[in-house]
Amino acid sequence: MNSSLGSVVLLFAASLTVLSTAALAQNRQLRNASTVAEFGPAGLVSVEDTGSHARLDLSADTWSMVVDDVTLRSTDASPVVNKAAEGQVTYTYELSGYHVRVVYWLKPGWNFVGKRIEILQAPSTSFTVHQVVPW
Repeated sequence: MNSSLGSVVLLFAASLTVLSTAALAQNRQLRNASTVAEFGPAGLVSVEDTGSHARLDLSADTWSMVVDDVTLRSTDASPVVNKAAEGQVTYTYELSGYHVRVVYWLKPGWNFVGKRIEILQAPSTSFTVHQVVPW
């Protein structure tokens, strides 16, 4: 295969990856009878009350935390996004040897979205969380 054809094939494959990742992120939604939460590639994008159609759009959904002497920021990595259990969307980050998972959930009857930040793995067996900024 010549190099220009190889470049086109590589570009096409990369484009498909970007498109499929964007499509997956755009379809992330949690819904109950009264609330719809939309998610994008970096977190919560909007929350809407289905009865009144009042909608809150977030300009950004970022988080940061200081663990031991390391500052971890959601903006420093691209997360893996999954629709985990029913009513949950998760974002998993790998940052400075830490694996961090952000879980969003919406239960029946809730008019709000829950957000939990978990450290799944750390470089050492013990660590201290000094600060968390969830939004």
